[in-house]
Amino acid sequence: AIAGSAAVLLFNTSAWGQQDVADVIAGADTAATWWRTQTASWGLDALAQRTFSAWARDTSVRVGGPDVANNQLFAAALLASHAGDQGGWRHLAGLLGRDMLMRLDREANPARAREGLTALRLAGEDAALKLVVRRLVADGPAIAVTLAAADVRLEVATRTTGPADLMLLQQGGDVLDEPCAERTVAWLLATLANPAPFETRTSPSYLLELRLVETLAAVVASVSVSTQGAVIEHLIALSGQEQLLATAWAPVIDALPHDAWSEEPARRLAENAGTHHDELRVPALGVLARYDEATRAALTSEAQAGSLDALAALGDVRELPGEVVSALIAGLAEQVRQQVEQAHAGHFGFGGHDVGSGLGLLNVWYPQAAAWDPLLDLLADDAVAVEHKLGALHTLGTLADQLPADIQERLKPIAVAAAERPSGPSSPFAQERDAMGPGTYLAAALGALDADGAASRLLKLLAGDANHRQWAAQVARRLGRPEDIGVLAALAQDPDPDVRGAAGAGLASVVAEDQGGALAASALQLCLVDPGTRTPANVAAVLAGAPARGKAAREALDQLRTHVSANVRSLAAHSAD
Repeated sequence: AIAGSAAVLLFNTSAWGQQDVADVIAGADTAATWWRTQTASWGLDALAQRTFSAWARDTSVRVGGPDVANNQLFAAALLASHAGDQGGWRHLAGLLGRDMLMRLDREANPARAREGLTALRLAGEDAALKLVVRRLVADGPAIAVTLAAADVRLEVATRTTGPADLMLLQQGGDVLDEPCAERTVAWLLATLANPAPFETRTSPSYLLELRLVETLAAVVASVSVSTQGAVIEHLIALSGQEQLLATAWAPVIDALPHDAWSEEPARRLAENAGTHHDELRVPALGVLARYDEATRAALTSEAQAGSLDALAALGDVRELPGEVVSALIAGLAEQVRQQVEQAHAGHFGFGGHDVGSGLGLLNVWYPQAAAWDPLLDLLADDAVAVEHKLGALHTLGTLADQLPADIQERLKPIAVAAAERPSGPSSPFAQERDAMGPGTYLAAALGALDADGAASRLLKLLAGDANHRQWAAQVARRLGRPEDIGVLAALAQDPDPDVRGAAGAGLASVVAEDQGGALAASALQLCLVDPGTRTPANVAAVLAGAPARGKAAREALDQLRTHVSANVRSLAAHSAD
């Protein structure tokens, strides 16, 4: 068995052309390998049977008996480990980790989820960790990620664990405890300055600098102000970042809280901004624009020339000069017209800025320069891809009260038609295949639905998939009737974290106004103790931005100031008094 493992190792580490396939085949042809394969097969068969029983909702009660899936996969992994078969052990240990995690729900014991995460990390399963950590952070138990990350020591990471360690920290950066976050950022900065020791130890097959910067962006919000200052000094020292790395460094700037900056380091950062690609140059100038009118004027000129990146760096669109707004609206209107023309020619792009949503936003806040016809044409045209309409429908629904009366009347039939249309053209990468949710949301905001129509469309959304149920929560929040409180309370316990998050946001807006009674207040309390971070983050965002907050809302914010999520803590701490 050990000789067979050695043959595989030599094959994997030999140069191309020197690899001997015959030795690998002969080395694997042993009784130990046969037995290990059979053992793994028994374990996978038991796992498949258990998964099927759960799908079939088998209610049979079995008393006693071994845990076949766990025991057989563990035995197979142990056999591979004793034989020195690193690749075989990694594969089987990864399966064992998946099996542990697939048994758990969001209310599971965090210690059990931690075991599964650790099994995947030690097996080097970075792709699986990316999915698992995202789920646990959003859905719960998020504290399991905190516990698993605390065990990571990047200074002793191996070729197997290195990429998995970085992936766990990157995807779980929001929930790291402070010692882990501080240790991680210190190591990242040191390794960015001198990557040679880590490269020698782990032989990375990925772009190491890119992975390090992406991890830094995820973790930096969880560290102290002094450590954030060290990150700022590193940013200032950067020069000549090309597009790939510039795109990775920009989120680091975004993740740093405003109070981590002052005018002096912002000026030093901006002095070197011209050496970077625009992906980093513009955010760097955006930091200085908070303090310096000349820099703000320069970014305003770029926005006037059509740069949506510069517009985003400026922040609040309600503070733009009139001539800049006119130029932006004209440019966006032309892009919207082009989208319609391309749709009729059968061309559907994806990615980039949402020009329909951007045009709608500027039209609402600057009615004197608004260009409504191109946007309404886009929303009414059946040939236009669904994803090119969603953002505009949502934006207009959120700001419906600011729309001119004549535009509201023109939008009503468009919104109702979008709510009724089952599907439309869409890209294969689109997450939403219809505009039923945002269409209903806009129709409700415009008052285009009578009581029966609102009930019918809300029920259709509730009967749909997770995305539709998420829109159902937003529609219920917009309708604001007493019966909609019950809808929000029910959706606050939905299996999907995005649905719970949308419902939590709706309940927070109701409670902030001291409405909704005991049901809304009790349902909001359940949102505050959600084992994931998605729902508390949505609640914190709404409460922090509420113009007025009653006693229950203030108490909720106080409770969120000690949340496991750095993002939630920041939102709660920076809420207006």
